[in-house]
Amino acid sequence: MQNKQAATEFEQLLETTDILLGPGGCQWDRAQTLVSMRESILEEACEVIEAIDEGSDADLIEELGDLLFNILFFCKLGERES
Repeated sequence: MQNKQAATEFEQLLETTDILLGPGGCQWDRAQTLVSMRESILEEACEVIEAIDEGSDADLIEELGDLLFNILFFCKLGERES
C-alpha cells in the first residue's frame, strides 16, 4: 500500500511541474531554461549536504524533496528544450 501511495504522490508531483510549465502555468517557471536553473539545483544539492552534515533527518527529508522537485523540473525543461 505504501508503494502505491508513493507512486500516486510522484505522479502528482509530475502533474504539478506540467501545470507550472504549461500555457496557463507560472510565467516565471515557463521563462526558465536549463542554464537559468543551474544555480538552483546546485543550491539544493548543497542544502542536502548541509542537512547530512548537521544530522537532521527532518531537514534532510525536506531538502531531498526540494532537490527531487528540481530534478523533475530540469527533466521537464530538457524535454521542452529538445
